Amino acid sequence: MVDNWAKNIDSNKGVLIYDLDRNEVVAEYNPNQSFATASLYKLFVVYEGYRRIERSEWKEGDAAGSTGYTISECLDLAVRESNSNCAETLWQMIGRDKLEKIVADDFGTTNTSVEDLVSTPNDITKIMKRFYDHPDISDEKLIAKMKDSFLNQPITEYNWRQGLPSGFSDAVNVYNKVGWAYN
Repeated sequence: MVDNWAKNIDSNKGVLIYDLDRNEVVAEYNPNQSFATASLYKLFVVYEGYRRIERSEWKEGDAAGSTGYTISECLDLAVRESNSNCAETLWQMIGRDKLEKIVADDFGTTNTSVEDLVSTPNDITKIMKRFYDHPDISDEKLIAKMKDSFLNQPITEYNWRQGLPSGFSDAVNVYNKVGWAYN
């Protein structure tokens, strides 16, 4: 199925499909090829933000810079609505160079540069697995907030569920970071 999909896409492409129940890759196409991440860099920012709350380095109710939101709200909005102002502010609060090192050393990615906005399907799968397994986060309320951001995107001026989730039946829960490329 993946090979047929790849034949019908005229541009550079890559995908990795991971079965969480069996803990294995079930299909892939160019899994280690680097691609521009667009807003997927936000996944790395948000996960590190939740780790900082877990370690009491950040407080959920503190202001996220001059965004008008709290840190907790910005972590949510960066996933739920792909809010770039929140993600950029949190990235600055972490430290751009520090996040680059964290992504390489702590998250086990080998082909990702958050600063250069490049990653691979394999590395994006690794960060998504961290959200799923949350090895650094034990606070049940934080875990519930993370899951909700990925699962419940309301229809506002955008239909946030128009991408990947729209291809599944209502019986399937699709946890995803919203966003799309118009071209």
